[in-house]
Amino acid sequence: MSGFQSSAADRVAVVTGGASGIGQATTKRLVEDGFRVVVLNVAVSAGDVLAIRTDVPELRAQVEATIPMGRVARPEEIAEAIALLAGDRLAYLTGHALVVAGGWTAL
Repeated sequence: MSGFQSSAADRVAVVTGGASGIGQATTKRLVEDGFRVVVLNVAVSAGDVLAIRTDVPELRAQVEATIPMGRVARPEEIAEAIALLAGDRLAYLTGHALVVAGGWTAL
């Protein structure tokens, strides 16, 4: 496996839902193989229209009423969180799960 590890050097893998289950197992394996892993758990974002119909105003309002910030995340906000974790400034950070939830998990 050492050949794979050397090719994984300086690579970052983004895993969503990596705090438990198959995502956690995937994170563990990637770290063992030499990847720096960014784990992102997103509570609700504007891209979640398949899971939560944020395109329907009444349903969106119900969801947003449960989020302390009062709105769902914009896709660029999720991208900025990934960029921060994957950047060189946090190069030693790996396998940590960042929850991007607008305060939802603080309740």
